[in-house]
Amino acid sequence: MSPKCIVTKDSTGEHVVSEQDCLLPIALPNKICCCGAEDVLVNAGRAIIFININGRYDLSLPLITCKSCLKSWTPEVKDLILNGYWPGTIEFQTVYTVDLFSTFEDFKVTAPGLSRQAFVRMLQSRSMRSGRVSQI
Repeated sequence: MSPKCIVTKDSTGEHVVSEQDCLLPIALPNKICCCGAEDVLVNAGRAIIFININGRYDLSLPLITCKSCLKSWTPEVKDLILNGYWPGTIEFQTVYTVDLFSTFEDFKVTAPGLSRQAFVRMLQSRSMRSGRVSQI
């Protein structure tokens, strides 16, 4: 079963399995335009790979759109950095938590023989234990 799977009950009480997009946890702006807050929709935007100490997650960037004026907002590099993330590429298809780098540094101080490949294998193992089997 995909990590994006959710189980809900329909109107008859039957369990229904469906998929749900998971958004990168990030502070959203209070307003993106001068229209009312009730006109704003938050949806899944561009897909990204998110890596933290628990491994890899396939998430989406939030995409906020105003139904009235059609203005939209999605996080930029500065928003990622302000929220404790580090873009792995220029287009940030891969996003890391900054504390992942601190954790690797701590491991290197306490176990100097630990290689980068061993650290990545540990992250992959944590991903697989949780049902997320994609490569890091």
